[in-house]
Amino acid sequence: LPINSYGHKEIIIEFPQDAQRGGTRYSVYSIDKTIDYAACYKVNSAFYESRGEEGRKILEYIPKYVSKRVPIILDSKRCDIPDTMLHYALSAESMGYDAITVIPFMGFKPIDTVINETNLSCFIVTKTTNIKSELIQSAITSRNLSVTKEIIDYANSVHRNDFADVYLLANCKAYFGSDFWGAPGEGVDTPQKRHSWKF
Repeated sequence: LPINSYGHKEIIIEFPQDAQRGGTRYSVYSIDKTIDYAACYKVNSAFYESRGEEGRKILEYIPKYVSKRVPIILDSKRCDIPDTMLHYALSAESMGYDAITVIPFMGFKPIDTVINETNLSCFIVTKTTNIKSELIQSAITSRNLSVTKEIIDYANSVHRNDFADVYLLANCKAYFGSDFWGAPGEGVDTPQKRHSWKF
């Protein structure tokens, strides 16, 4: 496999012309081409939910097709009150997903509910590289910590951490220790690099 400038192994997939993003053929083709290398799959639900009933069927099919060969994360970044959050999680669990991504900005109780009442793992978004996201993520709390560090402290307490800013990983690892945490690949959405998987 070629190595890119970040030191990641990279697979470039040339999709068939009729393989639409979020479609069954696109999903199956992606899995077939990467299953021997993938540690897990993070399925962004938006590209399936936008297809209505057809998309829901594909979301249900993906875990069956992967068939426990690797874990699968349903990437929806849900954020709601505990009872509603639980039902989002139960939906993912009923489809066969192993984990979900969550946003903690409505407090930590909804995430506690998912952790305590389902078998799912949670990947907690602590920091993003979205434009102007630092206005919230770098804000200082009453404990004199940034919002990001407050989330990291919480994530440490439940031993599930997800940190998206690869350039700050070294500093954050020093801050929150060696517990398990995920660093999703750098987001690119250009025609040349859209179908690039980084490991």
